Amino acid sequence: MEANQNLVGENNRELGLFLHIVYKIEERRHQSGMTLIELLIVVAIVGILAGVGIPMYIGYIDSAKADEAKNNLRSIRLMQENYRSDNNVYYGPVGCGANSFSLLNTNLFEGRSELKGDNWQYCITAANATTFQAQAKDKPGSGTDLYGIDQNNRTMSQVYGQPSCTWGSCW
Repeated sequence: MEANQNLVGENNRELGLFLHIVYKIEERRHQSGMTLIELLIVVAIVGILAGVGIPMYIGYIDSAKADEAKNNLRSIRLMQENYRSDNNVYYGPVGCGANSFSLLNTNLFEGRSELKGDNWQYCITAANATTFQAQAKDKPGSGTDLYGIDQNNRTMSQVYGQPSCTWGSCW
């Protein structure tokens, strides 16, 4: 009989513990909000994702800007060849100023095409009957990168953080 009472007492304790746990779970369900530990975990995860994602995103943006400059320089080279076939001389020189973009679009491209984008200043640093050199420079305040192309499709580049490449096959 005493063994049965111990068993009943043990069961009551277990039942009481079980009911206490269920009560705490139900109490927790009705709370709105997060504990400090949960909040710190979320902040840590967001910080890790930002630490990895932001540099990658900036790299993609820089790469897209560089591609914009290179493509526009290729277009300038093609338009220079058209201009030379019509006029027996290359167009230029045009300084890298605020209005160089519109000068090139108006006088060199002549409505057949146009330079795209606004991240670079384009200039023709040398031009005569047989040669020309065109360059794309970062707009003031946005960096010091420089790309160039000439009549023979030789390219050059001076990009921050990379070794310079002068008039060869740089890009």
